[in-house]
Amino acid sequence: MKQFLALPDWPNGAAAIDLGGGRVLGVIPTPGHEPSHITLYDQHERLLLTGDTPYPGLLVLDSGQTHRNSIGRFAAFIGASHPVKWLLGEC
Repeated sequence: MKQFLALPDWPNGAAAIDLGGGRVLGVIPTPGHEPSHITLYDQHERLLLTGDTPYPGLLVLDSGQTHRNSIGRFAAFIGASHPVKWLLGEC
């Protein structure tokens, strides 16, 4: 993920994936459960695709601190500049 998304300081920073036609997905590194996890943000539809990052149940982690850091990046990303209408994750 670090190389594919050109994020030299993984998991810090953010990236973008251009889908073409004016659609760009924002990418937030959110390792925790899995070291290469990402969260995707669709500005056009205001969708946040989170996978299991905010999972409400038992989540086996390699590092609790890594997951807490990911939640911090996740929380910092969303807000006034990245409004979210729908959060789509795993339940």
